[in-house]
Formats: sequence, C-alpha cells, structure tokens
Amino acid sequence: MIPTTLVAILAVASSALAATDFASVDISRTPGNGAAALAAAAAKCPNTLSAQELDSIRRLAEGAENRLFDPTGLSGAKKAAILCQRDRNKVLKNFCEKVKGEVSGDSELATANTAQSNKNARDVDNRCANVDASLFVVDGAAAPAAPAAAADKPAKADKPKADKPKADKPAAGANLGARKAEFAKIDISKTNGNGDAALAAAKSVCSDNLSAKELKDLGSVAEAAENTVFAVEGLSGAKKAAVQCQRDRNKVLKNFCQLLSAQKDNKADQLALNTKQVAKNTGDVTNRCGNVDTSLFV
Repeated sequence: MIPTTLVAILAVASSALAATDFASVDISRTPGNGAAALAAAAAKCPNTLSAQELDSIRRLAEGAENRLFDPTGLSGAKKAAILCQRDRNKVLKNFCEKVKGEVSGDSELATANTAQSNKNARDVDNRCANVDASLFVVDGAAAPAAPAAAADKPAKADKPKADKPKADKPAAGANLGARKAEFAKIDISKTNGNGDAALAAAKSVCSDNLSAKELKDLGSVAEAAENTVFAVEGLSGAKKAAVQCQRDRNKVLKNFCQLLSAQKDNKADQLALNTKQVAKNTGDVTNRCGNVDTSLFV
C-alpha cells in the first residue's frame, strides 16, 4: 500500500532521527492521500531505528495531536484543514508504534497499530482531498493567534483534549481548568491493586448504561491526561516508576471506555483494537504497579 518510490524520496529527509522537536518529523502537510501519508510515516520511522527512537517520535506526534491539531471551536474550511492534518499525524503516530512493536518483537502491539494506521490512512483519503492547504497550522507559527504553537481549537469530538498544562491559548485557561476538573472525577490512576482492580475501576466509570458518545468523551478525557498529567519524559527512578504505573492504569480506563463506545457503535475494527489494548494495559499494571512508591503519585 506504500509507494516504494515515495518512501525512497522521503527517506532522505529522515536520516538522523534522534528527533527532539515535532517540526523535524511533521508529516501533516504532506500532499496526497492516505498512501502518501503512510509513505511519509515510513520514511520518518524506518525499522533501522531503535525502539527507543521510534517511541520518541511517536510521543512527539502524540503531543502535537493534542497541542496543534485540536479542532475544538473551529468550523468550516479551517476545521476541515486541521482535521486533515490531525489524521496524517495519527498515521505517523500509529505507524511509528507499529514499527516499534516489530523492532521490539511485540507482535500484539505491531498488529494493533497496523490496523490503526491503516484506518488513519483511510481517514486521510476521506478528509484531505479538497482541503485548503493555506489554512494548515505550522508548529511555532499556528495560523489563528494561538501562542506557543498551541493550536487552533476546532469542534470535532475526535478528542476533547485540553488537559494541557502547557501552552494552550491564553483564552483557553477556563477550558483547561474545566478539563482538569473533568478528569479528576474519573481518575483511577491511584486505585490500589493489580490490572484486574484497574479494570474494575474503569468499568465503574465507563458503565454499559452510558451512550457511545458519553463513553467516547470519557475516553478522550483520559487520553488527554495520558499525554499531560502522566507524561514520564524527564523522570527517572522511583518517580518515573510511580507515574508510569498511573499512566498504565489511565490507559486501562481510556481503552475500556473506547472499547464500550466501539461496541455500541458496532465498530468492529476499533473494538478489536481496544480489546487487545485493554488486555495489554491490565498486564502492564500488574507488572509495573506492585512495588511503586504511592507517595510519589501525581
């Protein structure tokens, strides 16, 4: 599905990928369809990189997804442009995670993210054909006055994320505070016990009597916290172990809410992906949370 010629051309731009800034890996303005986006992602995340390098790029893309490509509050042509960029960026994020799974021998991770990156590529096909590229945002110079490249906020519930204690927009302060308060109501990251206990806590938050949209929104709130509240970059030792444990519990919540939402919407691919992720996340909680210092929780 990925044009070999395009991979070869784009690979020139990704020779030394010890990526430290998003601009160096951004494919959101790459012209073309989903296949072109996959080719661009393959050039940024070749299998010659280490799992750590691939994860670094994936995290850069994930951070930008919530910071630059948030469509909350946008409409019309501007929203369409940002959603197109967001979909291309998702291709990058999941493709890098897929290659990381292949490099590290994690077939489950590779399979799940292959399905997701292919879905993202189809979204690019559907959304990017007629967008106005002049409305694209660029890291460090976002179009509508969004300080610190924070991003224009559109309105699609692709992810109600704004849990950003970073540079959102000045006017987003109230919304940011609301998001933090919203997450505090569903936070299961300090739940005692193993993966089964985390899953039970997730089920109490995302119950079957909620609508698909309500479940999706809860999953989105948890996902926003994953990249902000539970970021482990720069941490080490016992503090990193504690926050990683919280991050894993929060992933159980995120993926379980998304699983139920997909079940209600009859989205078989998404359901299969989230089912695998919940199993992985509960295993990670059991493996990582046994001896952490809970006094170091955030």
